[in-house]
Amino acid sequence: MNKQNETIRNIMAHRSIRKYTSEPIAEDIMQTLFAAAGMAPSSVHMQAYSIIRIRDAALRETLGELGGQRCVTDGAELLLFVLDLHRSERLAAGGEEEFTAAGDYYSFQQALLDTVLAAQNLSLAAESLGIGTVYLGTLTQPAQEVIDLLELPQLTFPVVGLSLGWPAEDPEVKPRLPEAAVVFTDRYRDTDTYRDLLADYNSRMADYYATRTDNRRGADFTEMVRLRYSGLTSEIGRRNYRALAAQGFTWAVQEARDGE
Repeated sequence: MNKQNETIRNIMAHRSIRKYTSEPIAEDIMQTLFAAAGMAPSSVHMQAYSIIRIRDAALRETLGELGGQRCVTDGAELLLFVLDLHRSERLAAGGEEEFTAAGDYYSFQQALLDTVLAAQNLSLAAESLGIGTVYLGTLTQPAQEVIDLLELPQLTFPVVGLSLGWPAEDPEVKPRLPEAAVVFTDRYRDTDTYRDLLADYNSRMADYYATRTDNRRGADFTEMVRLRYSGLTSEIGRRNYRALAAQGFTWAVQEARDGE
């Protein structure tokens, strides 16, 4: 890689950090991170997300049990990024036009992208200051339980958690797929030779899994794909469609019924 600056170096050094010191993150830093999240790109500037800062110890313990991850409780900060069309509905109340976003999947998709982009902006800003971060997808798999626990209103939905803290570990950088496997020109390029294309990457991933500091395993990338997607249960998906329908997203009602 020829072109480098501080931003690119920070991005290329990304690791998920799950072990933290006991040092808190100063409040002025947190305010800077929230401001950075707010500057993320937003579809038609709707900014259809909210961030819930989980500070209550009992709530964090319960969320840690739901997510099954110690870093939920061990980080200096725990944030939940929430897709939020509730605020939009409240703002639109009293207008002449009917608020129809609840039944429109595209509005949901736009809000989902807003939420994820805000989370990534905050994570990148945190890492640029030396703060460790880890995304917590397992925190939002039990969506209905999280909704109930945090009393999320209609037309909101938990998207992803983010744990932050000063690192107490220095894990290896996980190798990424080669550019040839993910960057195409003009058309998608399918191939029957993915195994050949990824031979070197599979080898590097096997070395990474076998030698990394924590959670060593004997597998390469191809094997991990097979383990993840072969026989994958959709029970989480069925539960979360029901949760979406219960939250007032009417486009999800039929999917919830089909899964019953």
